[in-house]
Amino acid sequence: MNRAEWSHDKRLEVVTFRRSGMSFSKVSTVTGVPRTSVRRICSDANRTGKVDSPKRGGRPRIMDSRAWRQLRRVVKKNRKESLRKIAGEFNLGRDRKVSMWTLRREMSRKGLNSRIARRKPMLMKKHKRKRLLWGKEHLDTDWESVVFTDESKFLVNPKKRKRVWRFMGEELADDCVVETKQAGGGGVMVWGSMSSEGPGQLKIIEGKMNHRDYINVLEECFVPSYGGTDEQWTLQDDNSSVHRARAVVKWKHDNDIPYIDWPAMSPDLNPIENLWDELDDKIRKRQTPVRSVSELKEALFVGWSQIDPLTCKNLVASMSRRINAVIDAKGGHTKY
Repeated sequence: MNRAEWSHDKRLEVVTFRRSGMSFSKVSTVTGVPRTSVRRICSDANRTGKVDSPKRGGRPRIMDSRAWRQLRRVVKKNRKESLRKIAGEFNLGRDRKVSMWTLRREMSRKGLNSRIARRKPMLMKKHKRKRLLWGKEHLDTDWESVVFTDESKFLVNPKKRKRVWRFMGEELADDCVVETKQAGGGGVMVWGSMSSEGPGQLKIIEGKMNHRDYINVLEECFVPSYGGTDEQWTLQDDNSSVHRARAVVKWKHDNDIPYIDWPAMSPDLNPIENLWDELDDKIRKRQTPVRSVSELKEALFVGWSQIDPLTCKNLVASMSRRINAVIDAKGGHTKY
């Protein structure tokens, strides 16, 4: 153990025993401090008149507390920027420039690291208020009898994920997440469903879906799978204009299909989102990467058929935790 690691109390103990007449060897035995360190501690105390370790010389740290506060302000304004840009803004007007590597080392030492940003929708106050109210209203809902549905777009060449500078615990902070947007560009749009019994049907959506297309999807995929059973299934679909069109609502009523009112901007409350992630992961881990839309369509059906029904059951069982999480977050982002 080097001299810098001896605490004030331990150094005081060594000096006290030595001044009481003990030999260096005896002090070492009693305190557990090596004899050479006992001699050094006593020598320092006799020379300086103080028990604490004397200050060492050397060049002062370029990143003092004031510089660190400045760096934090710069990073907070530029969470999604590169280290080079952060270093450039930090060094503006400084006589002594700080290298990127020194900044990176200091940031890491303080727990400020670059992480993949979570993708979350932008939540306004009205969204948070409605999510919180919805969570409180559905604390006792029987999710075992709910069919969760959603549309998702898969790309042949997915975009690179965005990184963000953040401390531990800031993962879901508004300025640490990347806003999700409606899918665009080349790819394949699919509709899928799942329940506690496993995955339902997967259907390719050609072009932009309108309310007539959505009714056709329900007639072709939902009714054959869930409409002819003894159990009464409740349909979950989000609050998009297509799902809530008058013709769609009338069709659900005419076909005796109950549905759950869903809060806007709430993909984290829908467990099928986790299936989309698993499906995308299966596609990206293929030995032969997809190179075309036709190959992507085939890979989607193969990956969907490989989803374990137990995965769906566990995801449905997570609904109570999701609701408690959104309540705890007062309607804000959750980890799901």
